[in-house]
Amino acid sequence: MRRVLCLALSLLVAAPALAAPKPLTPKQELARYKKVAKKHGCPAFDAADLALPDSWRTPRPALEEHRALRAKTEAPPPPESGQRLMVYWAGGHLEIVHGSFAIVRGADGLWRGEGVRTSEIPIRGPNGEPPRPTVTKVAWTLPADDSARMDALVANPCLAVEPRSIHRMGTIIGGGHTTLEVFDARENRLASVQHGGSWGVSGQILNLAFAKAPN
Repeated sequence: MRRVLCLALSLLVAAPALAAPKPLTPKQELARYKKVAKKHGCPAFDAADLALPDSWRTPRPALEEHRALRAKTEAPPPPESGQRLMVYWAGGHLEIVHGSFAIVRGADGLWRGEGVRTSEIPIRGPNGEPPRPTVTKVAWTLPADDSARMDALVANPCLAVEPRSIHRMGTIIGGGHTTLEVFDARENRLASVQHGGSWGVSGQILNLAFAKAPN
């Protein structure tokens, strides 16, 4: 028995580590999207969005931005576990806005949102004092029917294959961008960033999440 165990351990040590799967190329990402879209009727995107290689680049985590804004405004730190949506937005021209929001699914099946947003006009006061941002903290709950719709959206197979970075040229100057991160209960992460609007299943999630949020 000891000889068998020693042999098994030696094989484990000698076995090469499993290589991480190679990321798909933009061409492969596009082919995968078209296949899933044909089967499930995914929301359509402009041909230009699908053709740009950057459209398939997953944005980096926005946790540090969430932490920084919430610390600056004395808001609770962002949740880092559980099934949740994390939304960070920033941008503006004549008015600069930032926002950090978490929409978390409770054990009762309802999605509950909370967060903080700031806005400021980047003009100094009459005596040269720096602008002071307006801080607004909000909390809301999606009703049962909207929560059920959210469950369906985050489980939609189109979400995992659609473009992850949409940047329309007409929204570059003065436009804002929104980063959406969708975490399941096992901390698997799907993320997208959209500039100046919302598209695809990610856009539907954003629109539903904030449909009944306080202004």
